[in-house]
Amino acid sequence: HIATLGRILTSPEAEAHMTEYNRVYAEQFAYLLDQMASVPEAGETLLDHSVVVWLTELGTGTHHTYPIPNVIAGGGCGYFNTGRYVHFTESALTPFSWGGPFRIGPPQARLYVDIFHALGQTDVDYVGLPEVMDQDGNPISMRGPLPMLRA
Repeated sequence: HIATLGRILTSPEAEAHMTEYNRVYAEQFAYLLDQMASVPEAGETLLDHSVVVWLTELGTGTHHTYPIPNVIAGGGCGYFNTGRYVHFTESALTPFSWGGPFRIGPPQARLYVDIFHALGQTDVDYVGLPEVMDQDGNPISMRGPLPMLRA
């Protein structure tokens, strides 16, 4: 029972397992946010003065690394434009993949740059490598924050 979604192979069993796995973690994330929202801090809450990030290393139940959902919660220290869903266009070929090349959005490492900037470390321009090559040998920049996240 293998189905093809684009170039990503998956199975109903893998999807069900990953759905349950992520449901449990979503409940824990919501619990953490509720607890932080209950702590008063300077006329607001601890959550208002925080950046809370939920990251995962996998996008599918078959261990593909795209698409990867990321959740940013809290007041974002005034840095992030919160309360919305942002989808980035798949504009680059993967640097590597199982099952052939496919297009991906911007590197997750650029989100890490945004987190550093939100915490006042604006001199950070990249985390890890500054650049990687896609499957055709074209450079993918890992530098700078992501567009559309900043308030």
